[in-house]
Amino acid sequence: MKQSLNGKWRLFNSKYDITASVPGSLCDLLLEQGLIDDPYYRNNEYKTLPLFDEGCTYECTFDLDGELSGADKVLLRFYGIDTLSEVTLNGSPILTTDNMHREYTCDITELMRAEGNTLTVKIASPTVYITDKNAETPIWGVASTMAGYPHIRKAHYMYGWDWGI
Repeated sequence: MKQSLNGKWRLFNSKYDITASVPGSLCDLLLEQGLIDDPYYRNNEYKTLPLFDEGCTYECTFDLDGELSGADKVLLRFYGIDTLSEVTLNGSPILTTDNMHREYTCDITELMRAEGNTLTVKIASPTVYITDKNAETPIWGVASTMAGYPHIRKAHYMYGWDWGI
């Protein structure tokens, strides 16, 4: 049996606390909510960039669907997390991620409750990470993108290609 956790989640950091759709795009959500100007219009991407210097947290609360509450084993699968994250279930750490190009699966059998489970995905700033790593070990990258992007397993177009902010 499967249960999807896609849908409405709380998304927050020190700048905002909003309802987000998962899966989804942070830029699209912030634009939709009127929290940023269109980053694809003229030089608006430079106004948007400081938002990425702070991470954010996604959180949802859920109950187990019928048969899952009595299952011998319960697995949690993420089909993608962008990119650096710490994941907890009911306050217990279950996963640390550092690669957006893969899926992650966790055995959460011992942590599950029939009702009132809280899943938290705390995403760290990729821009701060690449800046820090590049200060330690400078690495070559395409000149028109953010310095240090090769230090992280994240889509490179997300660092300033001609069509990506």
